[in-house]
Amino acid sequence: MLTSISNKYCKIIADTSGGELISFEDSHSVHYLHDGNPYFWRFHAPALFPIIGRFRDGTYTFDGNSYPMTSHGFARTAEFTLIDVSEASIAYELCSNDQFKAFFPFDFSFIIRYTLHKKTVQTSYHITATGSDPLYFSVGGHPALACPIGNGIKFEDYYLEFSEKETIDRYEIDADGFIIPEPFSGLDNENIIHLKYDLFTNDALIYNGLQSDSITLRCHKSDRAIRFDFPEFPWLGIWTKTNPANTPFICLEPWFGHDDFSNAPDELIKKDGIIHLNSKESFSCTYAITIL
Repeated sequence: MLTSISNKYCKIIADTSGGELISFEDSHSVHYLHDGNPYFWRFHAPALFPIIGRFRDGTYTFDGNSYPMTSHGFARTAEFTLIDVSEASIAYELCSNDQFKAFFPFDFSFIIRYTLHKKTVQTSYHITATGSDPLYFSVGGHPALACPIGNGIKFEDYYLEFSEKETIDRYEIDADGFIIPEPFSGLDNENIIHLKYDLFTNDALIYNGLQSDSITLRCHKSDRAIRFDFPEFPWLGIWTKTNPANTPFICLEPWFGHDDFSNAPDELIKKDGIIHLNSKESFSCTYAITIL
């Protein structure tokens, strides 16, 4: 079920399927999110919960039992419940149930709220351990920004600009889809990444511990730009698909947690980046997309 809200600057549309933001457009009907064309990628801005990426062998262990888990978790394909709509926001909730407990044996509430203010849409995640036992999870976003925006412009005409100059290594993905533990050379007192598809031949560019709390998608041939704010997130993934050719989006992915390292332990509570909540405790985080 789709729900939309708007102001004089922008309009957003969200869906109970995945609790996903599926459209963000300005007052001139220019779209700033990927349209979900399945030829390229069927998502728009999915929520990643209760894991980021994938586990080695597609399974993890907890309390002596082994559980399967799909890549990026189950929230992005689950049916959420619409719990609140106002002039400025839309909120959805996903709760634990018997189906989920077959592969995630925890009691939880996962609320996603989209708040529209002028030319900014803010995405907030709120997770609560609703049962009597602790909750272990990762959470993150995967918004696909339209790139290019408009006709006569190519992906390679765009660049990403961090809010601070960065000297930082990056992590890469191995042939099996897991993070190589030893980082690679990344940025050296730089804040610009010029986009080209071969940057993503080995999947995402992954950073941990950036000084920047925002990154802006800019174009050499257009004044249109999008700022992405992620002040609370320790990890940032940057990704697009290289097959098929000319994929029309760039994903900026803020994460609490990450793909398994290639040498990660099987036990959930020992995995790097897993968040631990005691009974009735909650965790919240927020990112935002702004049309400049």
